[in-house]
Amino acid sequence: MLAAGYASTGRESPSLDILFDQAAKFILQDEMNGVKEKELSDRLGKRAKQHITRVSSKNVETPETAEASEKELVNQIDKQFFKKD
Repeated sequence: MLAAGYASTGRESPSLDILFDQAAKFILQDEMNGVKEKELSDRLGKRAKQHITRVSSKNVETPETAEASEKELVNQIDKQFFKKD
């Protein structure tokens, strides 16, 4: 039928393999879409089962400010070289 359509429009008909693929895609379009949707839902189902680790507020430390780290460094230098008690 596709070959006849090409002939009636005056265009050259592609090979039978290409015509068969075109016909199969046209006729089995709903089934192909169903297979794709099932594959996608299966992959998403597996993905949903994966455990995702989230940061806990118990493990979070406050970042050190530059001023605080500078004071600590000065204190260490004082202890080591000037032995302030």
